Amino acid sequence: MIHTSFFGADAATPAASLPSASTQLCWYDVQRQRLRKFARDFARTPPLPVAVLTSQGETDIADDAVVATRAGFTQLRRDLPVIDQYFEYSGDADALAKVRELCLAWVRTNQPDGKPINESNLEWLIRVLKRRRGDFSASELADVEGWMAALRAAKQAFAFETNPDEGVVTHGNWYTHHYKILLMVHDFFGDEAAGNALLAEIDGFAPRNFPFGNAAVTHPLSHAIVGTNSDARRIDVPGDHTARFVPGLGFAVTGSSAGNDGDYTVASSAYLSISDTTRIVAVEPVPADGGGGTLSECFSDAVHDMPRAAVHAGESIDFVRRDALHYQVYDLAPWLEIALLTGARYATVIENAWAFFLDRLLSPTIHFEFAASTDSFDAARWQASHPEYLAPEAMFKPQRAAGMVLGYLHWRKQCDAGFVEDSRHVALCLRAVPEIASFWAQYFRWALGYGANA
Repeated sequence: MIHTSFFGADAATPAASLPSASTQLCWYDVQRQRLRKFARDFARTPPLPVAVLTSQGETDIADDAVVATRAGFTQLRRDLPVIDQYFEYSGDADALAKVRELCLAWVRTNQPDGKPINESNLEWLIRVLKRRRGDFSASELADVEGWMAALRAAKQAFAFETNPDEGVVTHGNWYTHHYKILLMVHDFFGDEAAGNALLAEIDGFAPRNFPFGNAAVTHPLSHAIVGTNSDARRIDVPGDHTARFVPGLGFAVTGSSAGNDGDYTVASSAYLSISDTTRIVAVEPVPADGGGGTLSECFSDAVHDMPRAAVHAGESIDFVRRDALHYQVYDLAPWLEIALLTGARYATVIENAWAFFLDRLLSPTIHFEFAASTDSFDAARWQASHPEYLAPEAMFKPQRAAGMVLGYLHWRKQCDAGFVEDSRHVALCLRAVPEIASFWAQYFRWALGYGANA
């Protein structure tokens, strides 16, 4: 937790007892005062449920359906959890009544369709529904569980985009947000078997989301024998998990290649065994000294518009493709929510991604967001004047990482009760929090704890 000595000694005040004045209060009591203020302000908002969420893939932010959806998102990300957090500390019956009103309005109106980016914003609703499960009547709980069942069915039936060259696309932020919500639904129902099966799938997804150090080769692609894909600038691993190269070819493999790292010289009809998720991509241009480079795990620029390989631990594939810290944050944020349900299971993934984000954010080298993006959707958003996405050649704004930063610090405290934010973490929060906007719930979760099932 933060060193609160700077704010005065913590008073021996029960958590539910909110002080009436802010003079000479300890830091935590100040945060409770703020929580009460925002909860009471937000409680004035009427329920804003949306039957069909409309946001994913939309560029026209003036569209009525998009406007309504975004207002609903704000209610779910900010108003509902803050009011619920206030009830957690105060026991205020009016706050509980408002929580129940908002929850029931949403579950009785919304019709889940499984779309990952839209439904990622349901995370706080799901969390509050679980926490307040015992506060609903039998008929109300039936509505809640019916909606949760519909959400689970829609998530499990959702068909991800396919690519004609390689079938179902298996990377990127859609999957991360999809997994987050589905795991939360399984947790709500206490379905341990389904949760464990999903975790096994997430385990396989992690190296595709953060593809680092999987293969490096030192040859021009023309030396690879891969049949019909030889001119697509990639080397596909066939069904027997091997790739074949011309005799006499020298190359190196490093990283996660099923224990087959090392230097190789291909003999006649020789094969190299590789993991079943590996695609070797040629280094181009070939270094003059014959040395290799670290390449991405299973994607090529021909198929997925990869402008370069992932060369840093923790660098998300979306950052590689979109050239924007916005997408490093957008990948890492749902991983943190997954981690809050799984403890340290994905600690390596998260710590690497966090370190990469922090190093890039605080680097003295200027980085312009989206400058080298290869995704046409980014250009469409710029042209549509999306205010929350940065135009080309603009700097990343730290407040856009506020929710993710606070989520990371909260996760660290859950994993280690003795964790203390260092000065760099606190400085980052101070840069992000002043314009925290829709992230008050994450802020109070970090500042005040918000219980075991935050």
